Amino acid sequence: MKWLQGLRKIYGLEFDAIGCRNEKGDSFEFAKTLRATLNANGFAKVRIHGFDNWQANKLDFAKQMLVDDRLRDSIDIISSHTLESIPASAEIQEIAAKLNKPIWNTEEHVYENGFEAEIDIVRAFNQNFIRSGATKIVNWYDIAGVYPMEPYSETPATLLARSPWSGNYQVREALWGYAHYSQFTEVGWQYLNGGSGELKGGGSFVTLKSPGSDYSIIIETKGAKTPQAIQFQIGGGLSTKALTVWRSNAQEQFTKQAGISAVNGTFTIVLDPDSIYSLSTTTGQQKGSFHNIPLARPFPFPYSESFDEYSSAEQWGFLPRYTADIAGVFEISERPDKTGKCLRQVVPVRPISWAPEWLPYTILGDDQWQDYEVSADVYLNKGDSAGVMGRINDVGSGYGSIPKGYYLQLGDDGQCRLVVVRGKEDKKTPVGDAEQQALMRAQQEDTEGGEKVLGSARIPNVGPNQWHNLKIRFEGTTITGWIDNQKVFNASDRHYKNGMAGLLAGGQEQKLSTPYFDNVQIKNGNAPVPNSNSVMPRQSPIYVSEEAKR
Repeated sequence: MKWLQGLRKIYGLEFDAIGCRNEKGDSFEFAKTLRATLNANGFAKVRIHGFDNWQANKLDFAKQMLVDDRLRDSIDIISSHTLESIPASAEIQEIAAKLNKPIWNTEEHVYENGFEAEIDIVRAFNQNFIRSGATKIVNWYDIAGVYPMEPYSETPATLLARSPWSGNYQVREALWGYAHYSQFTEVGWQYLNGGSGELKGGGSFVTLKSPGSDYSIIIETKGAKTPQAIQFQIGGGLSTKALTVWRSNAQEQFTKQAGISAVNGTFTIVLDPDSIYSLSTTTGQQKGSFHNIPLARPFPFPYSESFDEYSSAEQWGFLPRYTADIAGVFEISERPDKTGKCLRQVVPVRPISWAPEWLPYTILGDDQWQDYEVSADVYLNKGDSAGVMGRINDVGSGYGSIPKGYYLQLGDDGQCRLVVVRGKEDKKTPVGDAEQQALMRAQQEDTEGGEKVLGSARIPNVGPNQWHNLKIRFEGTTITGWIDNQKVFNASDRHYKNGMAGLLAGGQEQKLSTPYFDNVQIKNGNAPVPNSNSVMPRQSPIYVSEEAKR
């Protein structure tokens, strides 16, 4: 409720619907309590969809809505994930119709590349309606502005933007799968039951109608062995205008074909195998392009960041340009001594997480870096610890975030550690506080998972509310740790020879550290201090200031 109130008060955002308990089973009492809380706090118009699970019995809760009045009044939308693979049964669809509640697919995904991804996106959309009666489908995700080593960095994104410092991006076939829907329909169009179904020769089709008389037919022929001649009979007050036709196949995506005109309300089209077609009485579709895409360039090296160039942190969404938060939230902040900007991990307690989590950390750089050093000034509040990371070449599977790499950590009590992390998540067992501690347990030798402490020491004259410089250097198998330019550790380890840099905040069972970081530097060992990396051409704040608007 506080989240919704914050969105309304700060940003003026109003939700039409909200889910509950993502892939965490069913809780009828939670849904009822959420409904009552929404109603009591001025959010009665916000509908609830549930319960967003993925197993074979994911929609069985709908049966209980027939006999539980409070549950029926609480859940406005029957929803689940991945209906393309496990559709809603005829019984569930009958219940939904009887209760006058729509069926939504609140997470569909196509983990593929190339034209296979494009045609399967269309196929999934078609099948969601044909087999489950689903009229809203949420796919993730569209634009991969992420580092290549992050989970799902390539599939199923439609655009790859892996080096924003260069301006390079790559358009993928999947984008045109969405275009086959989005350029031929709009929000408010309605699926037609009588104009949707399976094709005998392989494939499927759906028809959507505008609030007026325009209509569009979206077709896919995946798996068809030979061309199919399909005849359509137009009636029911639908438009008699000629139809535009657009097609995609493995050789060319989203190309305009010869138009079709119905004769006496009938037209026939010959469909090639393994192709996508969009037919519509609307016009104006186009295939956008940009032919001067900048070439990709490696991450700038050496690198230096003082954060002072973000004069208005709000305009940048409090986000620096190149850090990628894997766990926790690292935001542009005022330095505690009020002398400029810095970076701070701002989440003070462990969130209610969907997957096993580690400690808060953020990454930047190039996963092919080998010999280099990364340093940063850190400011520790009472009870905090913080660190610098290097040679990070894995950040978990997406279900969990334990990295593989090295870190140098300092606590406000002066305790310092040099650690190698060999990340591994248990995908079957939910992780609570006790399991979190087991995952982070030190001194596991050469088995994957957990941490191995390469060195530990207590640094004198370290306490809370002080700035200290941490530096970790990699030279072949030699790993060196420095505190305030004094060498503390000199270790040898062969686990990882390359990877990205990062910043780390510590944590306990419940409390997370909220330290400050400043003057981040990544360079060759013993090289001069690099100049601060300035804003690249065409980089601009996310949000426009009120002064600029005026």
